[in-house]
Amino acid sequence: MSRLLLLLLCLFSVFDCDGQNLLVNGNFESYTNCPATQGQLNRTSPWYNPTSSSPDYFNECSSGSVDVPQNMWGSQTGRSGSGYTGVATYHFSANAREYITQQLNSPLVSGINYYLEFFVSLADTSSDATDGLGIYISQNAITGGGTNLPYIPQIRQPDGVAITDKVGWTKISGFYSASGGEKFITIGNFYPDSLTTIVPSDPTGQWTAYYYIDDVLLIPDSLVSVNKKDRPHPVILQEGKHLSIRLQKSTVGHLKIYQLDGKLIREEEINGSGTVNLESYSTGIYFLVVESAGEMFTRRVFID
Repeated sequence: MSRLLLLLLCLFSVFDCDGQNLLVNGNFESYTNCPATQGQLNRTSPWYNPTSSSPDYFNECSSGSVDVPQNMWGSQTGRSGSGYTGVATYHFSANAREYITQQLNSPLVSGINYYLEFFVSLADTSSDATDGLGIYISQNAITGGGTNLPYIPQIRQPDGVAITDKVGWTKISGFYSASGGEKFITIGNFYPDSLTTIVPSDPTGQWTAYYYIDDVLLIPDSLVSVNKKDRPHPVILQEGKHLSIRLQKSTVGHLKIYQLDGKLIREEEINGSGTVNLESYSTGIYFLVVESAGEMFTRRVFID
């Protein structure tokens, strides 16, 4: 391994922009034990199941029903790694739902706006697709039985737009202004069947709508908004094969992209902000390095 690649790997352990995520284990890569069967969400701590239903944890370290990419619900690779979770947003049993929850290490701050996003993919064997997926943010832990939790999510996909993509990952995102003291986020479909758009997907599939979930992000919106002044570091957001990079106002940055073997394949200046097209890049992992205001910032980029 080259000295340059070793340096990049070391930098990622300290400066990776994913470290700004206020959630722990938002990409579900960390686990206490490899999942062995369905219903073992608790193995990807600190995520847990808030109801009597059974959301699932999938990882490449497993085999059989909860493996990645092939598992009991079909085939799907992780959006950014080897693990993801899955929940049912609709089932032939009336209002049956599954959710995943996490308690934050510290509560949200009153008056601060936050940006949240997560990615979902409809499982191959789902008989139906739905809308309704969202995030509910609360001060206290919420619990329930196996049916829909009676709360209105602050972040959700558009009404009436069922997510039908079984190949790629669809982003659900939005902004939230904190009241102060919020410590829990819960993801799932909070609406009953009567208020959920249900679209047939596969008449031979299992009688449910089941979605994989990956890459949950919660950050202050000062790391996203182009109108904020004196941002402490660049904002680097990925949308498919396009990167959006925003620097501190009126600063010029230097961008470098390396292959996994440490070979430099791209170098350019960024004046304030810019978009990087990665359409020509092969599937794999790349290292992104941005130098700005005398500091170096790094990020892993996954191309699928």
